[in-house]
Amino acid sequence: MDFEFKDWDWKSAGKVTLAENIFDAPLRKDIIARVIKWQRAKSRAGTHSTKTFSMVSGTTRKPWAQKETGRARQGSLRAPHFRGGAIVFGPHPRDYEYKLNKKVRTLGCVSSLTFKLKEGLFDVVKNFDAPFTKTSAFDDWMKERGFKSVLFVLDDKLNDEAFFRCIRNVPYCDVIPVRGLNVLDIVKHKNIVCDLESLKAIEERFGSASFKGDEKFSEKALKENASLKAPKVTKDPKAVKVEKVVEDTSIKTSEIAAKKSFEDVSLQADEIAVKKKSGDASIKSDDKKRAKKPVAKKTALEGQGVGK
Repeated sequence: MDFEFKDWDWKSAGKVTLAENIFDAPLRKDIIARVIKWQRAKSRAGTHSTKTFSMVSGTTRKPWAQKETGRARQGSLRAPHFRGGAIVFGPHPRDYEYKLNKKVRTLGCVSSLTFKLKEGLFDVVKNFDAPFTKTSAFDDWMKERGFKSVLFVLDDKLNDEAFFRCIRNVPYCDVIPVRGLNVLDIVKHKNIVCDLESLKAIEERFGSASFKGDEKFSEKALKENASLKAPKVTKDPKAVKVEKVVEDTSIKTSEIAAKKSFEDVSLQADEIAVKKKSGDASIKSDDKKRAKKPVAKKTALEGQGVGK
């Protein structure tokens, strides 16, 4: 990827090739947010502190008698519900730092650099031999370019005190070495400016970044190089035998289960048929008995309760 670098008059001074794995990386806003959250948590001092019951200094005497005062019973003036007493579940000194994988941190830096480049907010100068040595001259240079917030990324070996001196009092402008380049500073400043030497150092630092996985045995690589072949996966013969035995046993068990279920269904059907037949026979016998019984006629005297 070709990119124009400029001089301090902001005119084109040539072209430089940018590494695609750094300046054409996937834009992952979620990764950038994760890295910023990790950075801010890591920078917290965590010195907040509150006193528990045992830490509060004061008398241990019981405030008043247990009974006959008409007031609620109390055991100590250092209790949490008293003014100047203890704090329940308050914060205590602790470390907020947690682990974040190096690949995630690298992807965050690379994604933020790619975003700045695509937005036109990343510039490369030939060197840091600036034509100004005073803050007023640098302020005028900023106004001519329309810059309000700039981060200058310098090579680790560069130690130009005059350049640092003229920038340090300008608000929203900072100087950072390549080894300290991080996501929070990239996102916090609007424009990023580096020179050719610091650009090489950035590429050396993030040059090994790869986020698409190992493509050694991908289809594209196999087409480009016919001699390259993907490794063959061979199975252990013992494992194959075990798999066959497991398959056979599973087939047998399924057949046995099917037979059992069929037998259970047939038995249930037979039982239902037998019950139906026995029920019909009992109903017929009851009807016959009722038909054979003679109906006794009552006389008028028997109806009045007189004996025979």
